[in-house]
Amino acid sequence: MVISDLFKLWDKNELTIALNHFYGYKREELLLNPNRELKPDELEKMLDLIEKRKKHIPLQYILGKWWFYDIEVEVEEGVLIPRPETEILVEKAIALTKPGMKILEIGTGTGIIAISLAKHTVAEIIAVDISERCIDLSNRNVSLNNISGIDFRKSDLYEAVEGLKFDMIVSNPPYISENERDKLEKELSYEPENALFSGDDGLDIIREIIYKAVYYLNKKGIIIIEIGFDQGEAVRDLLKNSNFTGIELIKDYNGLDRVVVGRLAG
Repeated sequence: MVISDLFKLWDKNELTIALNHFYGYKREELLLNPNRELKPDELEKMLDLIEKRKKHIPLQYILGKWWFYDIEVEVEEGVLIPRPETEILVEKAIALTKPGMKILEIGTGTGIIAISLAKHTVAEIIAVDISERCIDLSNRNVSLNNISGIDFRKSDLYEAVEGLKFDMIVSNPPYISENERDKLEKELSYEPENALFSGDDGLDIIREIIYKAVYYLNKKGIIIIEIGFDQGEAVRDLLKNSNFTGIELIKDYNGLDRVVVGRLAG
């Protein structure tokens, strides 16, 4: 089978990413040589990938790695897959970070937010997650990217940072409503439920993060949270009621509310 025949079987972009990842083929090389014959092992690998994708197994889990911002990380089942929308949160956090700040990330997953901050800022970072699997993966991704300065801790929200104070709290928490469960893409069924769903309105974890943040932030400390597209006003009210000011809603690439920023009143 040649390249052009393979591209008729499944999404060309996904197959191009896979061929580059597994065999080093460049996109331009594949486009310029559509009649290139695939080796037997290459064809077998791609046909297996197509069968897995037909079962809605996420491409990221099949590849075992993914790219976010300017960083490559390992991904695996049981850990939330990094998404482009979260880059908006990272960019804002980087822009607001001053040298020497103490940052807490809640729900680190692959560690990608903390790693991005450590790579592009000079800050002290503690990143927590309730999953030991996430902590192990995050530590592997730190080594993969030769990053230092992050303290990963297994923790249910603030449990492992009792008594500590931070200048910034960042989080991409679960924020999907349980009522939306049956309407979601089938790929999401492979990702961990506790990283996706958060009560009837999707705000259970966000409420807890915000209500308790006042005990862990220094005066004028910053909180940055990724939210659902229809949660902007509700989260703004939560922040206002918890003594946060200067609240900003940041939209995603589709013009929808995606990130909220607030400062604790001094």
